[in-house]
Amino acid sequence: MGLGLIAAFIAVQGWACLLGLATGVGMVWALCITAALLWLRLFRLLQLSVFLGAMAIWHLPILIALVLAVPRAFLMLPGLVSTYLASRRHPRPRWSHGRPMRDIPRGAKAARQPRCLKSMDKS
Repeated sequence: MGLGLIAAFIAVQGWACLLGLATGVGMVWALCITAALLWLRLFRLLQLSVFLGAMAIWHLPILIALVLAVPRAFLMLPGLVSTYLASRRHPRPRWSHGRPMRDIPRGAKAARQPRCLKSMDKS
């Protein structure tokens, strides 16, 4: 059942791609272009033609046409949002570029500090 639904979804995507291209260049050229894009593995161009075909032929809203063209993009959204929020909540430390944190005389060993204290050292 699941593989049949995936196959049906891919068939609908292919039909939208062919119809979208056929409105501009005709069905024979649409078949040739689609076959060439599949052979060259240029899937982004195929997804773009699915998106534009779904909007132009079926008059779908932008969001539904985007789900039809790139369904996995919405599965990535929770991860992207949580990564962005984590970077705002816990920003990366701002290290000095090429300058030592403090002057240490040559030959002397610096006392080792825990990482949490190193980032608080402003000298």
